[in-house]
Amino acid sequence: MATIFISYSHTDRASLNILAPQLQNVYGDGSYWYDTAIPGGKDWWDTIKIEIESCQVFLFLMSDESVASPFCLDELRTALQHRKEVLQVLVPTLTIEYESALPADLHAQLKVEQYVDLRKEFDAAQGYFRDLSRLWGALNGLVSRRRLPLTTTERWLLHNQFEILQQLNPDHPDYQEDYFQTAREILAQGYEWYYDDIAQHIYTRIFPYSNALEIIHILNMFEDLQFAYEKLDDKTGIDQAALEFHGFSANTETDELQFTRFMMESMHQLDHVKPKHDLNSHVPMLKTYRRMLRVWMPCADRHNLTKEEVIRITAAFHGDSADADGEG
Repeated sequence: MATIFISYSHTDRASLNILAPQLQNVYGDGSYWYDTAIPGGKDWWDTIKIEIESCQVFLFLMSDESVASPFCLDELRTALQHRKEVLQVLVPTLTIEYESALPADLHAQLKVEQYVDLRKEFDAAQGYFRDLSRLWGALNGLVSRRRLPLTTTERWLLHNQFEILQQLNPDHPDYQEDYFQTAREILAQGYEWYYDDIAQHIYTRIFPYSNALEIIHILNMFEDLQFAYEKLDDKTGIDQAALEFHGFSANTETDELQFTRFMMESMHQLDHVKPKHDLNSHVPMLKTYRRMLRVWMPCADRHNLTKEEVIRITAAFHGDSADADGEG
């Protein structure tokens, strides 16, 4: 399921109210997130950063207000810092030219082709967008796992590598002259459609740094919870089940599960947080952990949690904490 973070100015709520249900229809429940669900308080920006770091696509509704909003621009800068796929959507309230709408430093970092202009598609009388096909086409390309582009230099180096391999050990049972010859032609001609065919044993999709960082945060949180619990003289009122890291679902959180297994079993990092049972939780857990993170992240000293903080974080495990409200 896609995870789309929507950045917008509150003055453009009308466009958001039209687009959000359409996104839900196309990509399903929980496919998008925006900040109206956040309760007020000091953890507002921490919550924003967590959602941006964990999203797959950053959808930026461009209007005169959003391109002038320090908050919207900070969200965009955070998305670019974490190398998120950014799709700029020009809504009817953008009256200035696209090329001059954003600050120069941000405009220079964005892929100019990655924007969709919906201004002419808006029917003011009916209050809807007549045609969203370009939006779906652009989003589908970003939501799906994208092929890794190769520069001319990289193609040249790989072409030479395949030529060397073609000359080595021709009597080996796995030797396939046609394969090497075809691979060289694919690279020489730049046929991106066939790049996957020559990337043997290399996944064209990646597990982004930001997704790994979120898992590190989750495991550190459980480490801090367990450390705090052990130090307490009075352990009453604390749900011990919520102190344990439960892993990830093998069905719906496969990438997270595989990365966590690799980190714990191959790299031996944070493996002391590993649950007694298998890392496969059999039920989705990521949303639960994110609720807990929203309470843990703003704590003044995360490594020395108070009993009250432990209770609040573990309450978020069940979704019954005021700090956990507003999950997108």
